Amino acid sequence: MDTFSDKQGEMERDVSRRLTLEEINEYARDREAVQADHTRDVFNDTQRFQRNTESMGQMNEAYSANRYISDMLQDENNRVAVLNAEARREVYKLQQRVMSSDHRAHYHEFLTRVFVFTLIATMLVTVLLAAWMQGRVMFANFVIMAAIVLALYALLLALLFNRNTKRRQVHWNQYYWAAPSDEKETC
Repeated sequence: MDTFSDKQGEMERDVSRRLTLEEINEYARDREAVQADHTRDVFNDTQRFQRNTESMGQMNEAYSANRYISDMLQDENNRVAVLNAEARREVYKLQQRVMSSDHRAHYHEFLTRVFVFTLIATMLVTVLLAAWMQGRVMFANFVIMAAIVLALYALLLALLFNRNTKRRQVHWNQYYWAAPSDEKETC
């Protein structure tokens, strides 16, 4: 099958010869086919360009939406971090208050025990002194029993003080009973 350029070349060579109506029609049909192919190619290129342009627009919209979402997530993450920090500060303040009130309660308990032991020791020594003054107990026995009572009293006081000072070492998973250094700093 002859193409348009082959026929055009033949026609240019045979310029002296007269063209028939069929050859002219065939030449026109071939010319229209070439023009239609060219138009179709241009149309396809235009459609391809439009699709690429639409695709780029969609990609740009997707990028913008993605950027907006990531910015919003970052803002929300920052807001949650601030709320988390505030909650931690409040929990810390509450822990400090609980520890301070716990320390006060145990300190008053400690003072009560010291007072009770002091009262008991004083009462025993007073009873022994009254018995000696009435002559029921000899002075040597009074001195020995009073020394034993005072030694037990001193031993109990030492154990109480030691218990409070060693609490951080022995009961590591419980609240410390030492008062916070400065309550204004913690609150």
